[in-house]
Amino acid sequence: MAAVQWSGGKMHGASEAKASIMHDDKESRLIHTHRNEDIDIKKTHENWSFRGLCFLETCNRYDELMKTVKVKRRSTGKNSTVTLQKLVIVIPNEMQQGPKYDRDQVIAWATEVCNILEARYGSLFIDADLHFDEIHKYIDPKKSPDDPERYVWSRPHIHAAIVPAIEEEVDGEPQLLLNAKKFCGRSKITSLNNQ
Repeated sequence: MAAVQWSGGKMHGASEAKASIMHDDKESRLIHTHRNEDIDIKKTHENWSFRGLCFLETCNRYDELMKTVKVKRRSTGKNSTVTLQKLVIVIPNEMQQGPKYDRDQVIAWATEVCNILEARYGSLFIDADLHFDEIHKYIDPKKSPDDPERYVWSRPHIHAAIVPAIEEEVDGEPQLLLNAKKFCGRSKITSLNNQ
């Protein structure tokens, strides 16, 4: 599996979390305009959801989870509480040749990845969307401008939504507490990548 991208995935509060959920939702992508010019809405119908939830169902699942987790310390500004962690997982290079890939094989891979996320995070794993509508050529910044191989194809990728809570004892009782710092610690990232 390709490395999991954690950076840029911290969503602070319900508004930011739900905007991110809306961006990933197949039906919402078809009716809204996007700043990302690489989204090809003619291919959006090919996108896939692990649980098959619509935008409203995903938001309801998020809201229900937010009722069950505790916030240890509320903060505001740039350090405000992270209520949703988004992970981006790109298919391995070997599964794609240029713009071509086997959709069924990619969905089988994505299902396996989502099963790992579900086993690891349980109900905190809300859902994941697999995007086929953002396949485009781009310039690899690691390659020299003289390199004829500098143009590469982007690949199908998963956007997974997880509530970043950990179990801690509070007054002798185990509770789920929002704690993105511990949830996204280096050892946790390495462990998931290895899995």
